[in-house]
Amino acid sequence: QRFWKLKREEEEQLKEKEERARMAAAEQEQLEAEKRRQAEAAEAQRKADEEAERLKREEEEQQQKAAAEQEQLEAEKRRQAEAEEAQHKVDEEAERLKREEEGEQQKAAAEQEQLEAEKRRQAEAEEAQHKADEEAERLKREEE
Repeated sequence: QRFWKLKREEEEQLKEKEERARMAAAEQEQLEAEKRRQAEAAEAQRKADEEAERLKREEEEQQQKAAAEQEQLEAEKRRQAEAEEAQHKVDEEAERLKREEEGEQQKAAAEQEQLEAEKRRQAEAEEAQHKADEEAERLKREEE
């Protein structure tokens, strides 16, 4: 009986030992599975961080590009406004010169008209002088 009792106790201890070993192995497996999950989560987080950083850089590049384009547009608007202002000044100067030229032409035409009127008066005076001379000559002959 004692032998069988010892044998049973030995078998029970062996079973308990095996059970503890199985439990330890299961725990070890759980720990390793947890480590793998943590490593996968860390890898996923790293990838997400890299993607966020890439998107952030892209966004910054887009903003810089948009700002540069805006600056170019504003510079183009300024150049256009300056060109329009310069054209306006050229047009005003051309108009002033045209008015000046028209004034000069009118003045020249008036002077020409005055000269022609003076020539006519001179011609009339010469004609009158000629007639007076002829009349004086006729009277002188008559008197003789």
